[in-house]
Amino acid sequence: DGQVLVFHDVLGIEDGVAPKFVRRYASVKADAVSALSAWAEDVRRGRFPSDAETYHLAPGPAADLEAPQRGSSGPPARPALAAR
Repeated sequence: DGQVLVFHDVLGIEDGVAPKFVRRYASVKADAVSALSAWAEDVRRGRFPSDAETYHLAPGPAADLEAPQRGSSGPPARPALAAR
């Protein structure tokens, strides 16, 4: 697809030998690799996600999800949604 080829070439997503007609305007690949490496390191070291970057359930719904259902050997049933 010509549009994908131009998009990748213009942004510098690929760093192989460029055809004569290619003009690169950015080096997105280097920035993307750097960003993903930093993210992976933060995940491995437990720095991401932080508590501020996490959604938490209220204690009631969280307990409902964790409580085993009586008489069931399978996964717990989903709690009923409150009527609107």
